[in-house]
Amino acid sequence: KGYAKHKMPGNDTMSRARALLLVLLVFAAQANSSWVTIGETSRDCSLCSRIGFYDRTEYYAFLVTAGLAVYELNANGKTELQILRKEFDTMLDILPNKAELFEVTMMKFDIENASQGIAQRPNQRGYYSVLRIGIKNDG
Repeated sequence: KGYAKHKMPGNDTMSRARALLLVLLVFAAQANSSWVTIGETSRDCSLCSRIGFYDRTEYYAFLVTAGLAVYELNANGKTELQILRKEFDTMLDILPNKAELFEVTMMKFDIENASQGIAQRPNQRGYYSVLRIGIKNDG
């Protein structure tokens, strides 16, 4: 498709990484809609597993290369990955059917139970960057 030819901001490596991710996302979006976590990789409901990455380090490096995440120090002085949701949105803006197939947001939920499809525990909920991929099924 034309996504790989679209010139995006940043350097050539970033543009190529984003173009590749767009191709993978458009392919994944041909199924019914589902939500995936962008930064959390330990569950089957992660973007990491949905697009075929097996190694979390390689997936994170890919996101940083694409300009969709950065490493920052948290309050405890530990380095952690920060997902740049606005950059994800900007990248998806070139797609003519973005609103139908994709949505990037932050959600609070119990990832352990949500990934198993069981009732969520209110005291176990955390905030996660998520992406809705696929065709909305309103029926």
